[in-house]
Amino acid sequence: MYNWDEKGFLIGIASELMRIMTKKMYDSGKIKGAAQDGSREFISLLATIYADGIKILLALIYKGTSGDFQNTWMDDLKEREHAFFASSANSWSSNAFSLAYLTQVFDPVTRAKAGRGRRLLIVNGHSSHVNIEFIRTCDRLKIVLLILPLHFTHRL
Repeated sequence: MYNWDEKGFLIGIASELMRIMTKKMYDSGKIKGAAQDGSREFISLLATIYADGIKILLALIYKGTSGDFQNTWMDDLKEREHAFFASSANSWSSNAFSLAYLTQVFDPVTRAKAGRGRRLLIVNGHSSHVNIEFIRTCDRLKIVLLILPLHFTHRL
């Protein structure tokens, strides 16, 4: 049993800002607010978790139309960390991306654990999961889909 969900982030914008400073600096009144780095890049993250709490390879979708890999995408990865990278015009998931992740990451990684049995994949109702090509591919790969309403899987 697996749960697959996406989350979008605006890089450089924090919903809460925390700062550490001395009491003297705070009392001086010189620090009025926190600065943002000015970046407004949007990125999507896709995570898939086993029912036993183990995660499989996460995916990051950056904004870009060429499809070329950018070295800066790996800047925050530590040694021995891996990720599945992709790009789209708006950095959102798409039918093509979901199908690529399903066939290139999810299926190969989870097939051995399932043996000859089927795998249950819980997804939200995003159009990239609810299209005939994705559903037929899941059926062919012995993956049973449980499609929940949009914006619901994170509540599980």
